[in-house]
Amino acid sequence: MESFAKFEHEGCQRVAGKYDSVWAISTRQFILPLIDSADVSGEMSLLDVGCGPGYVAPAAAERGVRPSGLDFSEEMVAIAQKMFPHIEFREGDAQNPPFPDATFDRVLANFALLHLSDPEQACAEAFRVLKRGGKFGFTVWAPPADNPYAKIIDQAIQAHADLEVDLPTGPPHYLFSGREEFRRALERAGFDGESSC
Repeated sequence: MESFAKFEHEGCQRVAGKYDSVWAISTRQFILPLIDSADVSGEMSLLDVGCGPGYVAPAAAERGVRPSGLDFSEEMVAIAQKMFPHIEFREGDAQNPPFPDATFDRVLANFALLHLSDPEQACAEAFRVLKRGGKFGFTVWAPPADNPYAKIIDQAIQAHADLEVDLPTGPPHYLFSGREEFRRALERAGFDGESSC
């Protein structure tokens, strides 16, 4: 998976400046439901994993939370720091975050897990850095059968893209899109699968 990690990192570095104009309209609409589903409020400490240009952390800060952001792209972190200078953002790996055990009340990852070579390791690390009773919330894309947006993209790729491009193998594109699948993955990471929703 090393080649996939390199591919993702280089891609994020290269497109960081265009993220806001291309992808933000899609990913930002899930921020408030993600924050709500993780019961984010009050004086909590929160880690925004795979923060990109930093949209989740300031939305959480509006609820009184003390957020931090982490991303493996130096370019993304620089944009987040410039846009939201009152929030701490740092470069780092979600699969090996530079924080002690039991640091945060909440860990959130908005469409970040599938940019990683080992999403389950990132889930295990989210469990490690959470305090007892903490919550981990994440978003992933639903498959085309359940997601008109994904269906449009897949159809455009099939119709117009060069499918012979040599891409490194990574995690399945719709990993964790089924409830039972992600419950089992979270249980393997240490979470209580029965508390998943």
